[in-house]
Amino acid sequence: MGELPVIYFSFKNVAGLYYQEALARLLNNIAKLYNTFSFLQDSTILSISERQKFVFNFEFCSQNPGNIFQKDILLTAQRIATSFLYDLGFLLYKEYGRKIIILLDEYDV
Repeated sequence: MGELPVIYFSFKNVAGLYYQEALARLLNNIAKLYNTFSFLQDSTILSISERQKFVFNFEFCSQNPGNIFQKDILLTAQRIATSFLYDLGFLLYKEYGRKIIILLDEYDV
């Protein structure tokens, strides 16, 4: 037990009447996930640019942009939402030097 890093992500509460509302809720869940791995921002193995990207994504999702209808904010939110699992998995793989297990809970979606 405990031999491989695990990413567990739930899509619970990712819903809304509008696309932007659902996306904002997804960002909230991503922020919680990034918080779980916040130690990566202090990694001595990751490059400065990798740590900066992690911090940017974490802060962007944590602030849960209220004005997600603005084009530039919406595009950033979409970029993060479509790449966060790959990005986080890559960083954990690099940090630990082993494969990553990703568990997705999409039952409620």
